Amino acid sequence: MWTDISDDAKDIISNMMVVDISKRLTPRGVLEHPWLRRYQKSELPTAQMSGMQQRLKDWNGARRLKGAISTFAALMRMSSSLLEELPDHAEQEAILAKVRSDEARMQVLRESFDMLDRDKTGVINLQNIQDSLQALNFLKTPVELKNMLKRFDVRNTGEIDFDEFCIMMGPAYYMRKESAHEHESELANIFDAFDLQRTGTINPAELKEILSRLGTKLTDEELNDMVRQADSNSDGVIDYPEFKAFLESHIQPSSTGEMEVTAHEVRR
Repeated sequence: MWTDISDDAKDIISNMMVVDISKRLTPRGVLEHPWLRRYQKSELPTAQMSGMQQRLKDWNGARRLKGAISTFAALMRMSSSLLEELPDHAEQEAILAKVRSDEARMQVLRESFDMLDRDKTGVINLQNIQDSLQALNFLKTPVELKNMLKRFDVRNTGEIDFDEFCIMMGPAYYMRKESAHEHESELANIFDAFDLQRTGTINPAELKEILSRLGTKLTDEELNDMVRQADSNSDGVIDYPEFKAFLESHIQPSSTGEMEVTAHEVRR
């Protein structure tokens, strides 16, 4: 994490993160810190800046793509009979703690949750689910919609908050109930939903259409960045093996100009 980071930068960050407020760097202390003074005088090295900017672009592309995929996964799991039985309170807390320990996973789930929270109220309600499905050309009966909400409404409030969403997208609880065949089928169905032109691949135009239906507008550059995160053979599209490999990798920013990609099974 700290490779190529100056001692002054490490010092200001570390002292701003001290838990004990009496020992934490004050706002005045931040303004007077040597690193900030050097920044104000334009004395900081800029050699790493372009790499850092590319790293952030790559991370945002990966996060957005995984978020869109997770949105489809959530809608499919809401429709699954595997989730008729909800986890008890102790199991909820255990799953939630595990999800919260993975910041990268949390960011992807937040991206997905926000896509479904179409009116930005902080919860997903029945109307949000119905609107999302209609935008994607999926039709459900009123009874089916209520059952979809119920499968994620862990605390029985009539709505789905972000904690409930994280619990049911865990993936610890769902994957324990799902067979290898069902898991593969879910991935294939999500891929098919993105492959609007039925070419066996996903291209930037298809991503643009899907994300637009989910209420997310991106530039062509951003869409190309998203495709590039999974396009391992650099042919400009995502085929199914690339799609699957992308989902079975844990992608997060590194301290270099590259992305860190480590094996991180979806079925963990």
